Amino acid sequence: MTSPTDPSTHAPTPASNSGNPAGAVRPPVSGTVLTALQVLAAGWIGYGAFMKAWEFNPLLLPPPIMAVLKWIVSNTSVDAGAFFEWSLRVVIGAEVFIALAILLTSWGRRIAIATLGLFCAILVVAMVQAGMKDGVAAALKGSCGCFGKSGLPASAMFAIDAALLSCFCFLRLPAFPRRVPIWLPMVLGLALGVALPKPTVEGDSSNPDTHTATDPQGTTPTNTNPATATAVSG
Repeated sequence: MTSPTDPSTHAPTPASNSGNPAGAVRPPVSGTVLTALQVLAAGWIGYGAFMKAWEFNPLLLPPPIMAVLKWIVSNTSVDAGAFFEWSLRVVIGAEVFIALAILLTSWGRRIAIATLGLFCAILVVAMVQAGMKDGVAAALKGSCGCFGKSGLPASAMFAIDAALLSCFCFLRLPAFPRRVPIWLPMVLGLALGVALPKPTVEGDSSNPDTHTATDPQGTTPTNTNPATATAVSG
C-alpha cells in the first residue's frame, strides 16, 4: 500500500502546451508597435520644436525654464537678448536631435524615457506654480508654452507625455534598430539650431526688438524682447 505522504503520488502535473507556465516571460511587442511608438514620440517632440522655431519667441518657453534663464541673466553679465535667443536655439536643436534619435538610433528608448520624464517634471512644476498663484483651475487649463502660444493646456500635455513615458517604461519593447549613428542626429540638431533664421519682426522697423505677441494664455500682449519683458507663467 502506498502511503498518503509518498512523494511519488504528488508529482507535479506538466504544464499544458496550450497555456503559459507560471512565471513565463511575456514576448516583446511586435516591431510594428515599436515603430508606431517611435513615430508617435518623435512626432510629438518634433512638433514642439517646429512650433518653437515657427514663433521664435523665447518668452513662450515653459515658465520653469524661463525662471532658470532669468536667474542666469540676473546673476551674470551676459547680454540678455542674445542669451535668450540662443537658449531658444539650443532648445529647438535639442528637440530635433531627440526626435531623430528616438526614430533612428538604438539609443531611442533611453533618450525617450529621459526626455519624457524631464517634460513631465517641468509640467508638474509649471502647474504647481500656476496653481499656487492663480488656483487649481488655472493650473489645469493654462498653457505651458510647450507648443507656443496656441498649445494645449498643461494638464493635457502632461497626460500625453506621461502616457508615452509609460509605454517606453513598461512595454516589453524589442531592441531599437540602429538606422544611423547617434552623432548624426546630434549634428543635424545642432546645425538647425544655429542656422535657423530669426523671423522678421512686424512693427516698428527702427526698433525690431520691441513688438507684441500674445502670451501662452492668448490674452495679454507681451513684449517679446527678453531683455525687457517678463514671461507670463502658467
